[in-house]
Amino acid sequence: MERTAKETPLNKTIVIDPGHGGEDPGAIGNGLRESDVNLAVGKKVTGKLEEMGYEVHMTRTEDVYLALNERTEFAYSFSPGVFVSLHMNSFSNPDVDGTEIYSTDGVESLTPAEKSDSDKLASFIQSRLLEALDTDDRGAKQNDFYVIDKNYTRSVLIEMGFISNPEDAAIFKTAEGQDEAAAAIAQGIHDFYKWKSNK
Repeated sequence: MERTAKETPLNKTIVIDPGHGGEDPGAIGNGLRESDVNLAVGKKVTGKLEEMGYEVHMTRTEDVYLALNERTEFAYSFSPGVFVSLHMNSFSNPDVDGTEIYSTDGVESLTPAEKSDSDKLASFIQSRLLEALDTDDRGAKQNDFYVIDKNYTRSVLIEMGFISNPEDAAIFKTAEGQDEAAAAIAQGIHDFYKWKSNK
């Protein structure tokens, strides 16, 4: 699909993107599949945001495979104010742990203002996740991951924790832990909207 760059207004439409799915389970560790965790948390984030009055669309609502460009084209079709992709990290050393979040380091798809907004959105969500989960702070960073770099709106990619780390994984094995993570993500998004409305 041919797309043209556009400045997306900060409407109350949000796209939640549970990473991986179907034939692509993502990282696997400590009895968890990343694709399952991402989807479970994504559904909870969606519900919480809808309760706050946002219109939310999920790139997938079941265990199906979507190519990266399918995810960005799905988002493009709704012109959302915000796009949030959910992931779990993994590393060969099980001692490595923590939560980190990315905004794009490129400017191919975003205006400078949207890029700055993405950085701020990341910082709000990261702060809420650390407070809720008490995981190690790996920071708000920048990277050119496809789904945030090729997305024409404010976009972040969250690595909620390390599926390869027993302590991080334990959080996401329970419905309570998933709910705490989802509440933090939803509140971080809401914090960003409040911040923008008060500027």
